[in-house]
Amino acid sequence: MKKKLLNNIGLKLISVLVAMLIWLVITNIDDATTTETITLPIQEINAEDLESYGITYEVVSGTTATATIKGRPSVLKNLTADDFVATADLSNLSVTGAVMVDITAKDYVRYVEIIPDNNVYKVVTEKLVSKQFPVNVKTRGNVATGYYLGEIKSTPNLITITGSETKINSIKEVAVEVDVTGCSANISKEGLTPVVYSLNGEVMETDRLTFDSKSVDVSIAMLRTKTVPVEIEYQGEPAEGYAVVSKECATTEVLIAGTKTDLDSVSSIKLVCDISGIKEKLETTILYKDFLPANIYLAEGDLETTGAAVTVNVEPYISRTVSVPKENITIQNESEQYSYTLDGNDTVDVTVSGLSSDIAAVTPENLKAFIDVNGLGAGEHSVLMNISDKTSVKLQENYTVTVWIENKDNNEN
Repeated sequence: MKKKLLNNIGLKLISVLVAMLIWLVITNIDDATTTETITLPIQEINAEDLESYGITYEVVSGTTATATIKGRPSVLKNLTADDFVATADLSNLSVTGAVMVDITAKDYVRYVEIIPDNNVYKVVTEKLVSKQFPVNVKTRGNVATGYYLGEIKSTPNLITITGSETKINSIKEVAVEVDVTGCSANISKEGLTPVVYSLNGEVMETDRLTFDSKSVDVSIAMLRTKTVPVEIEYQGEPAEGYAVVSKECATTEVLIAGTKTDLDSVSSIKLVCDISGIKEKLETTILYKDFLPANIYLAEGDLETTGAAVTVNVEPYISRTVSVPKENITIQNESEQYSYTLDGNDTVDVTVSGLSSDIAAVTPENLKAFIDVNGLGAGEHSVLMNISDKTSVKLQENYTVTVWIENKDNNEN
């Protein structure tokens, strides 16, 4: 057996070597060098160099880079984009705001060649500015019936944002949102993330902005509500020669809010309407905000615009001359010692003024004209004539009536 194995040993060795050579050729043909294209996100480095000079930037183009990877298929098949890194070194930024992108393989990658495309990372630089913004607390939903949102506090109540001047100037507000649906107790929320809104009301991207505080705590006091009547006090007088015809308030009650103790001390909301000097119909809204007691809130409508609608109608006075017969003039406070006789014409012409409806209804009888002879003795007297204070018109000037007063004893003689 041994002899057979050793027979033609040289030829057998040559056969093995040839077989191995053929295998190597076939293997190299199957695993020949090839290429693949990869796309990578670009990572920035040394951005702090710009910030140290008070400069920030916005990316204009080149957020991704491409490269050709050359190597054997057996190597490339196990590689992905995660095995490579594309970096833009902002410390090498040109005056045009561009920097070439460098693509490298991670340390463990072997036997590949990187052929980068002409990748350029382009930015626009701008002045770095900071500005304070108040934190607005927005609520979502409706609280439980009979309750109202009271004082709302945020901590911090101001946030400083740093970024490009253009971006900072495009900020409309900074806000956090709290869901108050069905709440009837004080609310406390911690760690809320502030949201930045642009001038057109859309949520802004904040990846290029920095905040001095990244979270906000919010507390909201819950108050009770109560419906109370509305009372109107009218102050002043209309212009001379005018009178108030009617006054009307369209609102009879209002919903207010406060603590139970504060609400218990409020029975009504008293508003004041000034009618001084008006010459025509007054239609106005008396805002509640000017008359709410301390620690009492308006629980319906906007505080800046909600109030009671008031209408006051005025009319000018008109005049009319009325002839009052002597028999319609009453003598008051007569003494039993004297007899009294009105002298002069049979009638007294007087001019009265008042509203048109009242003037139209005037008669000599309902004027109830009178003179007062209290304390007057015998003789001829000129006495001021008056009309009843219950009438709705007034004498436009003073009128006098002559009266003869005689002792009754003389008359009897």
